Amino acid sequence: MHVRRSDIYCAAALAQSSKHHATAPGEVVRQYCDFKIGRISSENFAQPPSLTTWEEEPGWDGATVVSGFQIISTKVSQDRAIITVRWQVLGHFDAERVVAEQKQEVLEYHLKRVGGLWKIDSPVIGPHVSALTLRAFVLSNFPDDLHRQELIRELDSLTQKKI
Repeated sequence: MHVRRSDIYCAAALAQSSKHHATAPGEVVRQYCDFKIGRISSENFAQPPSLTTWEEEPGWDGATVVSGFQIISTKVSQDRAIITVRWQVLGHFDAERVVAEQKQEVLEYHLKRVGGLWKIDSPVIGPHVSALTLRAFVLSNFPDDLHRQELIRELDSLTQKKI
């Protein structure tokens, strides 16, 4: 399966029912990390609220497939914050296949207050999405791809395994 770079973006702004920017640093990170919404479509980037300091998202050729995340610590100091997140990683999607790699990944998200709003300043990382979200993305965006069924089977097998 060939996935164009423009097809997989780590969209900083998420499609949400609420258009309001979170007021607490932890809520900003929670919205950014919402792996069920997807963060794989470039369409999401244009939707408010912007949760990051960067204006354009780099293109990604793949995604990290996850089963969940947990905020494990929050440190706030005036106009800066560090939110530590533990991801439950199931594997990686690399545009051609899914590779199982169950592990925990711990990332620190650095935020700063910009114009009175908390925004993620770093890291700029590839999308972290659920297997079900990625499955739906593949089904809707690649209906004629010959390798689609194999990729769907690989995604489905990830959800059968536990960390």
